[in-house]
Amino acid sequence: MMDCKVELTHYAGSNEAMVGFFANPQEICTRLHGLENAGKTRLQDVRS
Repeated sequence: MMDCKVELTHYAGSNEAMVGFFANPQEICTRLHGLENAGKTRLQDVRS
């Protein structure tokens, strides 16, 4: 979970986000990785 905490701090950087992380870390991690994957997919679509 430490990696998710670091990523959340890096991308969100807000107190509300950190509270949400501690309240439900798995959900936040899932959303964070989902957004990251979606972003990569969009970049690939634009390039091709």
